[in-house]
Amino acid sequence: MSEQGVAALRHGDPSVDLRVHLHPGAILDRTFLPARTKMVDDAVAPDLVAIATGRRSPVEIQGQILRARLRFGWRPLVIAHYGEIVGDPAANEADLDRVFSFAPSGGKNTRHERYWRFPHLAAHIAAREAQRPDSLWARPKTRFCNFVASTAHPQKNTEVREHFVRQLMAHGRVDCPGLVLNNTRGLPPNPVGDATDVAVRNAQLAKLEFLSSYRFTIAFENTSAHGYITEKIVHPLIAGSIPVYWGSPDVAERYNPDAFVNCHDFGSFGEVIERILEIEADPSRLEAMRRAPMLHADSCIPELHKHLEARWRELAEAAISRRDLVLSPAKWLQQWTALARRSTALACVGHRKRSPLNALALLLSETTGVHGVRFLKRRLATVRRRIWR
Repeated sequence: MSEQGVAALRHGDPSVDLRVHLHPGAILDRTFLPARTKMVDDAVAPDLVAIATGRRSPVEIQGQILRARLRFGWRPLVIAHYGEIVGDPAANEADLDRVFSFAPSGGKNTRHERYWRFPHLAAHIAAREAQRPDSLWARPKTRFCNFVASTAHPQKNTEVREHFVRQLMAHGRVDCPGLVLNNTRGLPPNPVGDATDVAVRNAQLAKLEFLSSYRFTIAFENTSAHGYITEKIVHPLIAGSIPVYWGSPDVAERYNPDAFVNCHDFGSFGEVIERILEIEADPSRLEAMRRAPMLHADSCIPELHKHLEARWRELAEAAISRRDLVLSPAKWLQQWTALARRSTALACVGHRKRSPLNALALLLSETTGVHGVRFLKRRLATVRRRIWR
């Protein structure tokens, strides 16, 4: 069956289903599936198990992996999509089969042999091409500017964007429906933690609805780094609002510079604000920017799409080929021993050195979902005394 499934996948057979189970909070983009391949939810015999990594420690991620192996065995591939540019515990330490990560290639976050670079921007652009929400783009832009942010983190230089927003507020109304600089209602809370895929998509649609009434959107990343381009610039382009972008200095290599205001082209934020006010005072210029193509002729994004589609095909083929996988008792024991050894070593390190007993208690709590580390430690200590008596 697995050979037939792989052959059908390669030839675009519409009957091919890729069976997937998502842990609560996991994100798995469906945009780059091979042509005519359908992703279906399967909590019994999945081909892929997606792990949630956002805001989780390596030990927490490893606990999810252990739960997946206890539940599904070694047939499915266990994968994760980690969406930040720094501090990538999934790619570095967790025992995953594949890691889709946002970190640039060649850095310390990419040493995992199964690491695949998967920037946010590609998924969001593909989603835009698939949805084509023309009604949002064409909606009358009756308001000046908005700024949507839910987190303020000094270590990520988020104070830069707040400083810019305050400067622009001196020249016009900037609506802020998020938790940062909040001055208006308009958006539901941003899904965090174990939010479902549906909740995340609904939140994005609500954000697009909100942006569609504004002529400008302040689209500042959490930090400035080459290649770090997230949905912040894509969402206003989808909604027909002109992004005022700060973040990746090489953003113009991907997006058409005629379609947004690039803060990296100016010597100061004061000059950026002058340019915004010039565009605001010239309706024909504003409309020309809104109608400019999102990508320019030399954009690297089409090539990136092809690369991601090839990776997804490779992943789907590998997952389907394992449907008939049967491990011998010796191989089964070898796999579980190696996983247990790596998991315990990971739990011992963490942010500070732990004793093996503490590490095992923490790992068990993450694996079983019983977050009573003290209780587990007492039980383990009792077992140890009985064994050594």
